[in-house]
Amino acid sequence: VLLLLSVAYFFKYSLDQGWLVPAIRLALGVALGIALVAMGFKGASKGEPLGTVLAGGGIATFFITGYTGHQWYSLVSYPVAFSFLVAASALGIFLSLRSGLQAMALVGLIGALGTPLILTPERAEVAGLALYVSLVVASVGAVYFLKAWRALMVSAAVLTWAVLAWTVFRSTFLVASLSTAASWALQGAIAFCALVFWLVPLYRAGLRARNPGRWPRPESAYDDTGAGPYGMWNIH
Repeated sequence: VLLLLSVAYFFKYSLDQGWLVPAIRLALGVALGIALVAMGFKGASKGEPLGTVLAGGGIATFFITGYTGHQWYSLVSYPVAFSFLVAASALGIFLSLRSGLQAMALVGLIGALGTPLILTPERAEVAGLALYVSLVVASVGAVYFLKAWRALMVSAAVLTWAVLAWTVFRSTFLVASLSTAASWALQGAIAFCALVFWLVPLYRAGLRARNPGRWPRPESAYDDTGAGPYGMWNIH
C-alpha cells in the first residue's frame, strides 16, 4: 500500500511542482512498473512475499499510469488507455498462472473489472462493456477450473455484479435511450455471468467427486464433508 501511495503521490506532486512534462512522467511510470514486475516475478515464483509485493505493485503502477495518462493529462485516447489497462490486467493473471500465486490473479482481476469504472468514455458503449465483462468472467471461470482459486471466483462475482449494476444504473438513468441491441447485450451478459458463477464451481465439484487426485480441492476448503468453520464454502 505504501508503495502504491508513493507512486500516486509522485504523480500528484510532480504535477503541482511543474516537474518534467506529462509524457516523461508517464514514461517513468511505465518504466517503474516494468522494473517492479521484473524484480518481483523471480521472487514471487519462489513464494517469497517481497517478490509478490513488488510484482503486484508493478501491475498496479501500470494501472495508475494508464489512468493518469487519460484522466489527468488527456495524452492518450480512451481506447488506448483501456487497452493498456486490459493488457496490464492480463499480465497480472498470466504471472499468477506462472507463479501459482492467487494474489497476482486478484490484482489482475481488480484491474480488469475496475477499468470500466475508473476510465470515462466519451459516450456510453453498453454493448461493448457487456461483451468485455463477459470475456473477463469467462477467463476467471477458466482459471478457477484449472487452479480452484476460490477467493478469485468470489471476488470476481462481487466485482462483476457491481460493474453490471453500475452499467444498468447508468444506462437507465443517465442515458436518454438504450438501443435494442445494447439492451439484449446487457441482459445476455448478466445471464452468462450468472451461469459461469454457478455452473463452473458445480461442474468442478462433480469432477473432483469422481477423481479427487486429478482435481484438487479449492483453497480454503479444509474438508469435503461440509463440517467445520469453513464447511459453508463447499456448498455451491
